[in-house]
Amino acid sequence: MRKWKIIPPAVAIICFYLFYSMNSGITITNDGSHFALFDSLVTTGSPELKQVRQFAFGDSAEYQGKFYSDRNPGLALFTAVFYQATKVLEPWMKPLNLDPKFTRNYDQEQKHKIPVVMLVPPLFGGLVFLFTYFLVREMGVGYISAFISSLAMLFGTISLRYATVFYSHILASALLVFGLLLVIGYKRSDSFIRLWVAIFLFSCAVLVEHLLILVFLPLFVYLLVDRPRSLLRPFTVMGVAIAGFLPMLVLMAYNWTCFDSPFSIAHFHHASDAQNHELSSLLRFNQTWAAAQNLLFGATRSEVGRQDLTGLFSASPFLYFAFIFLLLIATKYCRINAEYFLLIACIVLVMLGGASVFAPYGGWDRDYRYFVAVMPLFAPFIGAVLDFLLDKRNGRVFSYLKYLALAFFLGLLLLSTRQQFAHIRHESQIQYTHLLVNYEAALVNVSLFLVLSASVVLLLLAVTKVYSQVPRRKA
Repeated sequence: MRKWKIIPPAVAIICFYLFYSMNSGITITNDGSHFALFDSLVTTGSPELKQVRQFAFGDSAEYQGKFYSDRNPGLALFTAVFYQATKVLEPWMKPLNLDPKFTRNYDQEQKHKIPVVMLVPPLFGGLVFLFTYFLVREMGVGYISAFISSLAMLFGTISLRYATVFYSHILASALLVFGLLLVIGYKRSDSFIRLWVAIFLFSCAVLVEHLLILVFLPLFVYLLVDRPRSLLRPFTVMGVAIAGFLPMLVLMAYNWTCFDSPFSIAHFHHASDAQNHELSSLLRFNQTWAAAQNLLFGATRSEVGRQDLTGLFSASPFLYFAFIFLLLIATKYCRINAEYFLLIACIVLVMLGGASVFAPYGGWDRDYRYFVAVMPLFAPFIGAVLDFLLDKRNGRVFSYLKYLALAFFLGLLLLSTRQQFAHIRHESQIQYTHLLVNYEAALVNVSLFLVLSASVVLLLLAVTKVYSQVPRRKA
């Protein structure tokens, strides 16, 4: 089994190269608003957008005559830190082939920054695969099934698209999956540090995507049911509170700086959508059921406007196999545990929340992008079903039926993947002759980043090694 250890990290690196090669910089005002905030932070040190119409246009917030991004600030804040840490690579970065719609909007400095900025979504796209694989393995699924199911959730859903564009969803997904991996591992290791880091990651996920605050409810129920005594110790409570509060302190400071209140988020000041300036109008529960149906099964242009809606199961039909997990429970092939209930609760709550926002279908994207963060959570269910289909302990006839079902699953997965590649560029974008529009830049820029990262890791290991060999003075 040792041969498997190198394969998932290697595939994650390949995904990093692939996703970067399919990016084309800023594509629309959604990622334009994120980029505008990032650029303002690193250029002026202020969140105020000096040239709001350059990238953000209507996707901006207005307060006292000043313009700000209307997006959650987490992605831009993280990218600003990431840029400061990696801008040493900028002089050697290969320029990107940029989306024609926004090419004229970049000034010369921004054209130098964008190759570094666009490392972020592909990097976390690769990490989503890796974290998902480890999460599925932590749930007890076999190597092959975990590998296939993790890869399927990345390439067979719209996570593929959002690993190539500067939206917040793929970063939020990585933070959520890594946090869940640590929480589930906490049950086995009983490490409070692991729990505190997990809570910090969940809180960072909320900073990136506010909707993910919904996962805290099932998370705390899971922890309280699992080990109430250790969780309610004063030392543990204090650590959890501090870990969760730190990212929220950043969010409140950002809100205070922009809108004179720690609880006044950017969406309350949308520049072109004045009717949605309150929480009661941002969340519309009267539309939840109808929107959820459309998001799950798709809808036509006549129903949702602009273009046909890419639904979860209509564009990723292989996901229907996740429901076979219920049959495995009924036949006692699998035993459902608290971890599966935690994942189900996270999926359901985030989907209900995504279907309740005032614009559940997104802008020109017209897909279920508010579900992207929880897409990897389907992987353990798919993995358990694949374990069953690959199990050779049954009779010959039953084994043939399972192989037939496995072939059907792979066929649906290929169909789903084909549909995701077709969805990478939305209809308002100019279509390139091929998707790998920046493969040459990927070979250079991703390699430079990996070399820098490896150098930093080796340096830290060397310093740690030297420090450990320094003789200690006896007391």
